[in-house]
Amino acid sequence: MFSEKQRLKIERMKEFLKDFKGNIVLDAGCGYNPLSKEVAEGYIIGLDIQLERLKEAKKLGLEVVSADLNRGIPFKDESFDLIIATGSIPCLIYDTDYLLEEMRRVLRMSGVLIIDVYNICSLTNRLSVGGEDAIWN
Repeated sequence: MFSEKQRLKIERMKEFLKDFKGNIVLDAGCGYNPLSKEVAEGYIIGLDIQLERLKEAKKLGLEVVSADLNRGIPFKDESFDLIIATGSIPCLIYDTDYLLEEMRRVLRMSGVLIIDVYNICSLTNRLSVGGEDAIWN
């Protein structure tokens, strides 16, 4: 279900959250296979714009909400103890500053924000796209 790279990411998040006591979690841009279900406990809300992704997240036990992160996060101030955003930020967001302000708004003062962004320029990604020529050219 998860790649080796994703499994490593999950283990790192679990280690980071091992003493975390919050119980209301937002998975912003949850997608088909939300990592939040693997790393967090409690009441998890998956937020995504695509209904098919939300259907899959619901099957995994998440409460789901359809919303476009570019238009804000449709929850009251200080609603969440933990927000997890894996991969959606650089790919789909037009104004990252606005989204970060929204995340700060809905995150409780003692809350935790985990953002994972893909590095398109990483060695692994460069090799997968262009082989050795991608490194030297």
